[in-house]
Amino acid sequence: MNILLVDDDLFVRELLRDVLLSQGHFIFERENGQLALDYINSTIEGIDLIVSDINMPILNGVELAQSVRALGKSTPIILITAYASLKLIDIARKLNITVLGKPINFSLLKQHVNKVELC
Repeated sequence: MNILLVDDDLFVRELLRDVLLSQGHFIFERENGQLALDYINSTIEGIDLIVSDINMPILNGVELAQSVRALGKSTPIILITAYASLKLIDIARKLNITVLGKPINFSLLKQHVNKVELC
């Protein structure tokens, strides 16, 4: 499965990349929502899942999700956050997006990724 991984924290991004690679997925990494959106708009590679932090500079994870939906894409999205306003979490859930907390529970993340893979 092709996964677009978006997080401005290099350490977290590397950790998530390693976990997802260990499951056999192909990972495309970007450090903020705007770079991720640019990639989505320019790539011919299909993106099967987006895993993104919520709190990032330039374009946060919820704004990225809203932009993806505005493009008419139904790509599954998992947002991860250590702290986000209830308003952002509510917006994400209304967009049918999974929100996971930090510290990251890797078993739970794998479960959600596996659900997407089975669809």
